[in-house]
Amino acid sequence: MNHILRNSSMKILLVLSFIFIVLAGCGKSEENVSSTEETVEVVTSENDNNMAETNIDDECNILPEYVYYGDDPIEKAITEYYLADNYHYEMKASVAIPAFCIFMTEVDENNADIVKVYGNYWLFVYEKVGTTLENISGGEAPGVMYVKKNDDKYVVDHFEQVRDGSYYADDIKAICNGNKTLEEQFFSSSDVLTTPRTYNIKKYVEMFDLDIDSYHDYGWDKVMLR
Repeated sequence: MNHILRNSSMKILLVLSFIFIVLAGCGKSEENVSSTEETVEVVTSENDNNMAETNIDDECNILPEYVYYGDDPIEKAITEYYLADNYHYEMKASVAIPAFCIFMTEVDENNADIVKVYGNYWLFVYEKVGTTLENISGGEAPGVMYVKKNDDKYVVDHFEQVRDGSYYADDIKAICNGNKTLEEQFFSSSDVLTTPRTYNIKKYVEMFDLDIDSYHDYGWDKVMLR
């Protein structure tokens, strides 16, 4: 009989112990859930702040599209043609700014309504980092622009572009048609590129009143605009 009572008491104690453990565990689970919810709220709040800061930075770095600033109708036509043909504004934080080295202009011998413009047409794409325009891509396109007057404005009829690689030198000689001075201007155009490039960037910054004081090519020193 005592043995049975002892067993019953032990069973009761075991049941009570189990109930206590379950209740204690439930209490801890509730605490953990509450703690987890609080943690999630804090992290979410921090993420929102980071996203807000990122959006502010992005807005500060959005760049307006480059537009021709001068009064030369032929250069305006070339600029509009070249930008439309070579670059599309898919990234709001970038801008394409041309730099043209124009060497000679003459009337086409086969069509008096067309002007042939010999030059090396460069285009650089920049993104704004701080107060600097960082060059992220660029390239040249030497050749002859055929520009004609269409009603009250000039438009590019077509572009005879020099091919790259092994064709480069031969194509330049072909379009120069024996004009050695013109050939030399084409082959050395990178030496005089800084002048039109810097000038166009300055005009762009002034036109839109941008907080930019320099531009930069990877591996080179910054070029200051002020």
